[in-house]
Parts: sequence; structure tokens; C-alpha cells
Amino acid sequence: MTMSAKTLPVLGAPSLPDGRLLIHGQWVEAESGRRFATRNPATEETLAMVAEADAADVNRAVASA
Repeated sequence: MTMSAKTLPVLGAPSLPDGRLLIHGQWVEAESGRRFATRNPATEETLAMVAEADAADVNRAVASA
């Protein structure tokens, strides 16, 4: 069975905690507390603030894995 675009469900934007990292199943702040904006390239509208992970955050994620 093939589906056309007309029959696909429309999904809204996912609800994510603003500016956090997912480490060991929990949303946590970056160690540095730094964030950066991701922008829609067509409109320059800010889509979300994203946590800026550094070596400390990577080490924390690797240790939890």
C-alpha cells in the first residue's frame, strides 16, 4: 500500500527542553551553561536554543553509556 502526502499525518514541532542535553535519559544543562541559537535558514527565525556541549559534557555522556 502506498501513501500519498495527503494521507500522511501532520506532526507538530517536538517539545524539547530549551537548551539542554540528553545524557543518561535525563535533560541536563551543559557544564559551561553556554547555548547557541539554531535558525531557520529561509526566515532567520530562531527555532531553538541549543546547549553547547564541550569535552566535560561528552565525557559525562560517555561515562553514562
